[in-house]
Amino acid sequence: MDISKNIGLLYYFIPFLKSPSIIENKLSIVLSLFFGQKSIKIKIRNLPPLIFNTVDYSLMINFVGTLAFSTNYSLVDKKYVELSFDFNHKFRLPIYEHSEEDKNLIELLYLCSRDGADFITDKNENITEFRNKTLKIYEDKGEKIIETFSGIKFYLDSIHPGNTIMECFTDDIHTIRYSDTMTGKTVVDVGAECGDTPLYYASKGAKVFAFEPILSNFNSMLRNISLNPTLSKKIVPINAAVGKDGTLNFFQSPETPTIGSSFVYNRYGDKAKTTEVKGYSFERIIKEFNINTIDLLKLDCKGCDIYLNKEILKHVVEVKIEYMSQFTSKKLEELKQLLETSGFVCTIYRTSPFSRISNKLNGHIYGKKIK
Repeated sequence: MDISKNIGLLYYFIPFLKSPSIIENKLSIVLSLFFGQKSIKIKIRNLPPLIFNTVDYSLMINFVGTLAFSTNYSLVDKKYVELSFDFNHKFRLPIYEHSEEDKNLIELLYLCSRDGADFITDKNENITEFRNKTLKIYEDKGEKIIETFSGIKFYLDSIHPGNTIMECFTDDIHTIRYSDTMTGKTVVDVGAECGDTPLYYASKGAKVFAFEPILSNFNSMLRNISLNPTLSKKIVPINAAVGKDGTLNFFQSPETPTIGSSFVYNRYGDKAKTTEVKGYSFERIIKEFNINTIDLLKLDCKGCDIYLNKEILKHVVEVKIEYMSQFTSKKLEELKQLLETSGFVCTIYRTSPFSRISNKLNGHIYGKKIK
C-alpha cells in the first residue's frame, strides 16, 4: 500500500467532501482512498451509487466535480445524468460506461467550469454575443464539436481537454499582450499537440510551423485543423520532434502516453513506454523551411530547450518556453543567462495555481529581444 500516493489522491478529493456537498457517504470515501481500495463507491444525492476503479481516479474527480459545479442535475432513463451550469444549456452524461468522447466531455466541463468558463449548446447560437470565456459544444454529423469564443473549432474526441481547451482558451496562457498583432509574422510552434496553439496563433494572423512528435497527437491536430479551413492555410503541420537531427527515442507515460513525452529525459523509469520519432535540429528547421526570422519561438517540448544556442537565437525575436528544470541538465539560471546574453529581456512566471513547486524548477519564461 502506497500511503503517500493515497494521501495525494485524497488531497484532491477533499474539497468535494466539504459542506455543502452532494456526496452522502463522505467517511467511507475517505477510508477507501486512504487505504487504497481498488474501487470507490460514491453516493450522490438523487442518483444511484457510482462505482469507480482507482485507475479511473481522474474520471471520478471530473465526474464528481462536474456535478458539484452544476446548478441542477437529474437522473434520466436510469443510466444518464442530465445537468446544467445555468439552468438553461443542458448536457447528458452516461453514469456507467464512458467512451473516450464521454470522458473528454466530462473533463472539459469540470476543468473549464472550474476556471470560469460557461457553455452554450445550440449550434446556431452566435457565440460572439456571449462573454469571452464561453465554449459552444454541439453535435454535427454525428460528432461532437467544441467551438471557442474566437470561432476556433475542435473535435471533442481529438483533444486533451486540459491542454487543448482549458489552458489555451479558458485560461489564455499563451497571450502575452492583448495589444499584440501577429499578422504576417512567423511562429515556430514546438509541441503543437492537438492543434490548439497552431490554430490560436493562426487566428492572430501568423504563419505557423507546427511540430508535433507523437503520431496520435499529430493526427488529432490534422483533424482539428481540417475543421478550420481558413486558418489551415496558415499552418504547416510537421510530425517531428525538435532539438537534434536523427531518430529520437521518446519516453512516454504508461497511463497517458500522449501527454508528457520527452526524448531528453525519462521520468517514468522502467514503466516508460517508448516510441521512435524523427528529429529536427533548430539549425535544420531554419535551413529546410527557409525561415530567416522567427518572430515567436514557442517551446513546450519537455526539455528540448537544452539545445538552444546563441546562433539559433540570432534568428528569434521573441521566445516562450515551458521549462522543466527538475528533469533537464540545463537549469533555469543557465537558460535565463543564455537568453539575456543573446539580447533578450526575460520574464519568469507560472500559469497553474495548483503547482506547489518553485519557479526555479517549473514554469514559463518569456523573452523579447531588445531592439
